[in-house]
Amino acid sequence: MTEATLGETVTALRPFVPCDDFELCKRFYADLGFSTVHSDAQIAILAAGAHSFVLQNYRWPSARDNFVVQLVVDDVDAWWTRIETAGIAANYGVKATAPHQLPWGAKGARVIHLIDPTGVLWHISQYGG
Repeated sequence: MTEATLGETVTALRPFVPCDDFELCKRFYADLGFSTVHSDAQIAILAAGAHSFVLQNYRWPSARDNFVVQLVVDDVDAWWTRIETAGIAANYGVKATAPHQLPWGAKGARVIHLIDPTGVLWHISQYGG
């Protein structure tokens, strides 16, 4: 198999996201709109459509320093509405920044910054806005 075709065998790319309080983080992500595909005492696989990540029942204090996940979406405003309607910031004591323009890509991106209960920063981004 060549390097070029090896990439074609990839079916998913799932970051392992740490959390300080496993049950709290699972509720946070459910309220945000993720569904649970699998859950046991060590991990939960959380999905949004065909894309997913692994939430670890693992504390990693230095993750707060610079653990970032980018979620690229077609409608950042719909995600912001979900965050506001679900009361994510108030209910979980986290920071959420409304969509704002950043100079990424040819036409830039509108981005929400959302910090989860552990301190993981999510960039919920829509390109070409």
